[in-house]
Amino acid sequence: MLAAWGQAEDTCRCGLFHSAYTRDGFFFRYFDICDESSRQDLRDVVGAGAEAQIYNYCVGESPWDPGEYMSMGGYPTPHAPPGKFVLGEPIDPAGYDVPSRVDPSVSIHYSAQDIANMSVVFVADLMEQINTVSTYGDIYHEISPDVLWPGTGLPGMGFAFYSRMLKSAAPLLPAVPQVFNHCTEILAPQDE
Repeated sequence: MLAAWGQAEDTCRCGLFHSAYTRDGFFFRYFDICDESSRQDLRDVVGAGAEAQIYNYCVGESPWDPGEYMSMGGYPTPHAPPGKFVLGEPIDPAGYDVPSRVDPSVSIHYSAQDIANMSVVFVADLMEQINTVSTYGDIYHEISPDVLWPGTGLPGMGFAFYSRMLKSAAPLLPAVPQVFNHCTEILAPQDE
């Protein structure tokens, strides 16, 4: 999906390996984020730029309000606690400092570009997984569709959330994804 959206190779590789170091909801890993030799092993596979994006994607707490994701953008107005970016609004050019997931006493600084890259990876990841038939759904959800293939073809929920996130990221992306009227349109939760 990221390649179809024209994203940079490093971002596409980040999407492919987005949970290689583990991430919220994924408590397994192949590579150890705390072990430099393990990080080097991943660099040898994907390159230094992609590994840096994967590391950023996995090491910090969410730079947006996790409640936005949990409600799938169902807040009545854009919302973010101090220090987090408001989905649908421009990303602060100065970036954001967020606690490290590895060591919460340490802050990780994300540049505005880091936030845009993470946002497009996050949206592509969820758009591919949250539908009626997917490996993620088969393993992690108890809801089983009546027909496994081709399924209903219906997308999952969360497009109001995704549209806001991509509108924020779009000005910093090398190519604007074609979705949501080229990331200019914000959907309302009731539109879903």
